[in-house]
Amino acid sequence: MSGVKWIKIYTDMVSNKKIKRIRSLPEGNNIILIWVFLIAQAGESNKNGALYLTDTIPFMVDDLAIEFEFDVSVIRLAIMTLQKFSMIEVFEEIIYIKNWEEYQNVDGLERIREQTRIRTSNYRQKLKQLSSCDVTCDATVTHSDAIELDKELDIELDKEKKIDIVPYREIIEYLNHEAGTKYKSSSRSTREHIHARWEDGFKLEDFRSVIDKKVASWTGTDQEKYLRPETLFGTKFEGYLNEKVSAKRLDKPHVTKAWERTPTPSVQDNITAQWLSMHEEAEKNGQA
Repeated sequence: MSGVKWIKIYTDMVSNKKIKRIRSLPEGNNIILIWVFLIAQAGESNKNGALYLTDTIPFMVDDLAIEFEFDVSVIRLAIMTLQKFSMIEVFEEIIYIKNWEEYQNVDGLERIREQTRIRTSNYRQKLKQLSSCDVTCDATVTHSDAIELDKELDIELDKEKKIDIVPYREIIEYLNHEAGTKYKSSSRSTREHIHARWEDGFKLEDFRSVIDKKVASWTGTDQEKYLRPETLFGTKFEGYLNEKVSAKRLDKPHVTKAWERTPTPSVQDNITAQWLSMHEEAEKNGQA
């Protein structure tokens, strides 16, 4: 990803009402530091305010914890708080900086995009020249040059492709539902395995089919412990997909959904939720 080298932050940031209120929260100063890191990372991602680990894989909570060197619980608290104060939004598991145009280096971003467009146009033009040049053509471009241009063009075109949203959550929720497991769609390892198979051309129905077949085959056996993302979505995925399983074995009883189990919120999350609720009520009554 081609990022910019700087972003804009207003000088009155320290006196901003939202900033002051957040700083009074548990882990408030860390939340503000994470907020600044998120803005910087969005500039590095250069995807209109969205935070991406790679060109196609968005940052998840675990990734941000590693990248920013904070505990996962602090990152979760920051995401929840910043959402509450309308400073970020999360859509289809992708984190976006709200009002991104206020913070970005507009000229820098547009310059990078324009350079990419120009490079792609040049590569296309050179390839057209190569394809129109016959064996008697007095050209200085060699076969190896053509191969290199081909590779460079592929790279540039890949960057311009619209991001194909991988349904990580739907796949893992389906696995948890069918197998009675509690895997997280935010796990980096899980996402890498799903993304690899998605890049191979497999779609959501293929993942569901593999899950159905292996749940039917392995439940109640020694192999049940392998009903996990790294095994199901690994290099044997296509083989699992093409296995023949009888309809009777696929007709399995209902398993309690993993996400129906009520999670136990952390003490820190409870404190923050109560604090936010109090201030919302105070604002309504004109006391804030």
